[in-house]
Amino acid sequence: MHALPAVLAPAEEERRRVSLGLPAHLLWLSADRLAREGWRLRGDVPIQLSRAAATALIGLAPHRVARCARMVDEAAVALLRDLSFDDPRDGLLSCAMLTLKLVDEGLFPDAANQAVLVATLLVRDAEEPGSEFALNVPVLQYNVGKMLIRLNLLGYYGSIVLPAAKE
Repeated sequence: MHALPAVLAPAEEERRRVSLGLPAHLLWLSADRLAREGWRLRGDVPIQLSRAAATALIGLAPHRVARCARMVDEAAVALLRDLSFDDPRDGLLSCAMLTLKLVDEGLFPDAANQAVLVATLLVRDAEEPGSEFALNVPVLQYNVGKMLIRLNLLGYYGSIVLPAAKE
């Protein structure tokens, strides 16, 4: 009976580490797409996001680092592909808002993470008059809701409580 938690412990630790690395990697992938399409961000943003994603893997055995990094990338790529943002700015802002929502809801425990700082700065910049980023809050909240549901279905950031069936 006591062997079961020991068997599950590595998977739970990997899920926790993936959850810590996902916001930064989602932002990094979105920023990379933005750059490939000709938009500019501060030069240190990709570096800060890479560091934030890597921080989640510190202390793991090398084979687990590779596995968790692959899990982070697969989840982030699948999520962004499923949502298929037409405008890369919408994708970046949606990922930023998701990161802030995870912190606000207590689902992301590291509020000092560089991904949270970058997300905060992106949203603040989008709020500035004349910004090239349109901060359409209702659309972004809808996107964040869809992203959170998909992440929940993948096993990250808690579980979804479905409404009771009507009788």
